[in-house]
Amino acid sequence: MAAGGVLRNARGDWIHDFSSQEGVGSILEAELLVVRRGLDMAWNIGITDVICESDSLEATHIIGSNSSSLDTNLRPILSDIRSILSRPMRVQLVHVFREANLVAGFLAKRGHSLAVESKFWEEPPNELIPLLLDDSLA
Repeated sequence: MAAGGVLRNARGDWIHDFSSQEGVGSILEAELLVVRRGLDMAWNIGITDVICESDSLEATHIIGSNSSSLDTNLRPILSDIRSILSRPMRVQLVHVFREANLVAGFLAKRGHSLAVESKFWEEPPNELIPLLLDDSLA
């Protein structure tokens, strides 16, 4: 299972991104891991006003609900997300269609080929630049 995400400012400009190899798990688990990592990354670099976009409608519903009827392997991830959300930050969780989330898809695919668990970029990879533009127009 691989995951990927990107942090951008209000204009859609790239700030930071990541790809990760998360082992074996479900698509939902990967989506929740991306949300957790992205929110934590935002907090760690001082971003406290966040719009978190996910192309997983199921993940956005689970995070926004008080349901405790989750698979046991998802509960710790959801607990971490809720802990991050309790920090003094403003987070709006939004579902977007996959077509508006091409950058995250690209980064997730990159995670499959990583020799390490996670990779963070200080500058966007060259292959990502056209996708950043496409996403900002979607």
